[in-house]
Amino acid sequence: MILNSGNGFFPVTGSIAFFDDLTMIYNSTSVKTEVTTTESLYLQGNHHIMIQGGKPEDYTFARILDITGRTAWSGPVTSDRIDISGADLKNGIYIVSLTGNSRMLTQKIIVH
Repeated sequence: MILNSGNGFFPVTGSIAFFDDLTMIYNSTSVKTEVTTTESLYLQGNHHIMIQGGKPEDYTFARILDITGRTAWSGPVTSDRIDISGADLKNGIYIVSLTGNSRMLTQKIIVH
């Protein structure tokens, strides 16, 4: 859904749009799509992302995207505690995506 505060073609100067609960849509035949409610990610301080309720060995790579889709940090997953101390994340909303050979987990995190 796209929110517009103009005449349908151009925005009004000074308009602000807020987005929450973004869904990443992708088309990939190489990644097995699974819906699971047992796994979640959460930020521990500003230096670690924790994988809760899942098996970290299912994932090999992590990427953090800012709200514009720019990669803010990326690196390997070696345990359920991912060290992102070098990321220097500013306050805002980020999308964390973990990928592995046959799994993908994507979730929103908020840095305060």
